Amino acid sequence: MGSPESSSPSTSRLGPEFPKYTIEDMVHAQYILVSEGLGIRHLKGVIGASMGGFQTLMWAVNYPDSMDFIIPIATSFEERGRMFGIYSLMNKMIEGDSDYNHGNYIKQPKRGMENAFIMAFLWTFSPQYYKKEFTEDEELIEALEDIKLESSKKDANDIIWRNKAGLSYNIKDSLSKIKARTLIIGVRDDPLFPPETDTLPLAKAINRAKVFIYDSILGHLGINEIKKAENVINDFLK
Repeated sequence: MGSPESSSPSTSRLGPEFPKYTIEDMVHAQYILVSEGLGIRHLKGVIGASMGGFQTLMWAVNYPDSMDFIIPIATSFEERGRMFGIYSLMNKMIEGDSDYNHGNYIKQPKRGMENAFIMAFLWTFSPQYYKKEFTEDEELIEALEDIKLESSKKDANDIIWRNKAGLSYNIKDSLSKIKARTLIIGVRDDPLFPPETDTLPLAKAINRAKVFIYDSILGHLGINEIKKAENVINDFLK
């Protein structure tokens, strides 16, 4: 929900009239699809990374008897601290562009979108990544130009609505409702969800949760190296 591949401000053509939604709304829509649309009453498991991890945890909190296990990856029980600041600032950059016009734009707010995407890019990877990947300053500048081009493929309202869904997310006080067997996977160099502030406290809050943390220079996008957790996942599923 909220992304162009599904129902969103851009695909619905509702623009700023598209209803605001939350992570809970996303999960409720999924639950209706699974239980009523597909007639599936029980799931083996729910797995998701990042915002998908938000949804995984929300599934287990709101529908605790609906699955045997959950595997939330590179995620947390709340969006606070640095991550809250980053995505709040992204929205302010876009909304502050005069072309945004309170969401009633004729053309995408180009400058606001470019700045927002560049700022997010510079916080996504580990510090080591930027030095190793871009050995020359010019290479980093070229990468930022590519990010500008990537932002032109997105819709401003879609981004703002999705960011706001994350900003309102906090299930810290509901984690005790989780009944499913839980394996929590973190990335040691994740600047958005550092293990010390997110992965480990999450594991501590869920009864009998198992936890596995691996290294990745990709930082938050270390989720793309999930194969590093293959043996742990296989053992957990057995």
